[in-house]
Amino acid sequence: MDILTGHYSDELLESINGLAIGHKMSHSQENISKKDESTDLDGEPARKQGRFNDEEILYVIDTPSEPETHSLSLASTKTILGDAVYPKDGEIKICSNLGDIKRVLQDSVIGRAIVLKQANKKKIEIKDRDAICSIIITHFLNKGIKLNNAGLSAVADRIVDIFPSENKATFYVAPIPKKQSRYNRPEVARGKLVDKQRNKLTAIRKQLKSANNSETNEQSMEEQSEESEDATNAKIWLKQNTKLDQYELIIENWKKAYPIRKLEGKTIQEFFIDWPILSTQIAPELIRLDFEERFPGNNIEITETFDTFFQIVLEQRRCNLTVADNTLLELIDTEITNDSKNAIRLYLLASLVPPRGRTKLGRQHWKPSLPESRDGLFVHVNIAGDIERAKKNRTDFMYRKNLTVQPYVLIVGPSLSNVSCSYVIINEHMYKTPSVLSALDICFKAYKVLDAKYSYECQHLWLLIQWHIYNLKCKFDPKVPFIEDIRF
Repeated sequence: MDILTGHYSDELLESINGLAIGHKMSHSQENISKKDESTDLDGEPARKQGRFNDEEILYVIDTPSEPETHSLSLASTKTILGDAVYPKDGEIKICSNLGDIKRVLQDSVIGRAIVLKQANKKKIEIKDRDAICSIIITHFLNKGIKLNNAGLSAVADRIVDIFPSENKATFYVAPIPKKQSRYNRPEVARGKLVDKQRNKLTAIRKQLKSANNSETNEQSMEEQSEESEDATNAKIWLKQNTKLDQYELIIENWKKAYPIRKLEGKTIQEFFIDWPILSTQIAPELIRLDFEERFPGNNIEITETFDTFFQIVLEQRRCNLTVADNTLLELIDTEITNDSKNAIRLYLLASLVPPRGRTKLGRQHWKPSLPESRDGLFVHVNIAGDIERAKKNRTDFMYRKNLTVQPYVLIVGPSLSNVSCSYVIINEHMYKTPSVLSALDICFKAYKVLDAKYSYECQHLWLLIQWHIYNLKCKFDPKVPFIEDIRF
C-alpha cells in the first residue's frame, strides 16, 4: 500500500484500505445497465483518422458468454503493434460485446476503490478519471486488443453507466468529417480514452522498435506515464494560479502542459474555459510559446520583415490605390512614429489586395466590401472610450451573418498617423501590445495556436502574411488564385 502514497488522494487511499479489510459492495451496486451489452461494434466502419489506422480492424475479443463473432483473417489486416503482440497464425475474432467493464475495474485495487467512491456518492477527481482510462486501456492492450472509434465510444458509454455523474465527452468525442468541420479539415476523435490509448501505443511502439534494433530505450512506459501525469498536474496548477506575480512558475507549468494542449481540438471559447490563465495579460507570451512548440525553428521577427513584405506588394499592386490611399502613403515618408507608419501600411495592404468572390451564408450570399475586409484584419478607434462600442459593433456585424468573431487587431489613435496604442482581441478578451506589429504578430500566432479559421472577408490578407512573412504553408490552406500571382 505504501507504493500508492503520494500518487492518489487520502480519500481514495482510505477507500482502498476499506477494500483491503474485506469491504463488500452490495448486490445492487454490482448491477450494470444491460442497454450497452448489445452495443453493435460491427456496423459502420470508423472514419479514417490519419496515423492511427483505426478503421482497419476492430479488436474486441473478450467476452465470457461467447457472443456471435465474425472472423477476420490476419492476412487481410494490418496491426500497428507488430508481431510481438499478435500471433502470425490464426484469426482475430470481432465480437459484438465488450465484456464487463465494471469487472475490469474491480479486478484492479485502484479501480475497486474508485467504484466504491462512486457508490459512496463521493466526487470523482481528475486522477480518478485518468486511472479509470489507464486500467481499461491496459486491460485491452494486455489482450492484444486495440479499440477503434466504435469500441472507444462503447467503453465511454459503459463508464458513464458505472459513474452516472460523469460526462461521456470527457472520455470520448467522435471524429468530425471535413464537410462538417468548422476548420474545413477532418478532426480526429478526442477524449481521455483516446489520449490514453494513443499514449500507451506510442510507448509500446518505442519499446518494440528498441527491441528490434537491440537498442536501449531511454524512456520506459512508466516514464511516459509520468510525463502525462506531469502535464496533467501542470494544467491543474495553472487553473489554480492565475496571479502574474508567479511569472516563472506560470511559464514553467505552461510548457509542461503543452502535450495536453496539442491534442485538444476545441473551439476558442472552450479552449479559454479550459485554460483560464489566458484571460490574463500574460496570454500573448503563452501564445508565442505554443507557436514555437508547434512550428519549431520559425523564429521570424515581423519587425524585420513587414516593411519589405509591404514594399513587394506595393510594387505589384499599386494600381489598386485610390487618390486618398496615395495621400496616406505619402505620410509614411514624413516624421511620424514607426507605429503609425506600420498602421498606415496595414490599412493600405487591404487596399492593395482587395477582396474578391463571395460566400454563401444560409440562403444569402455575402460579397465582402473593402472596408469589411479591412475591419476583419484590424479595427481603428479614435479614443480609448470608443473601444467597447467598436467591439460590440464588430460582434453584432458577424452575428448578423451567423458567423463567429475571429481574432483581430484593434488600433487606438486620433488618426492612423498618430497611433497611441494597440490591442489584440480574442473573443471577449483584450490584450495590450507594445506596437501595431506586435499586435499583428500575436493575432496571427493566436490563429495557429488555437486552430482558428481566418475570417472569410480577410482570409486572403492573413494567407499573404502567413505565406510570405512567416513562410508557412499548411496542408489545408484554401486556394486563393488572385493572391498567388504576387511574386516574392
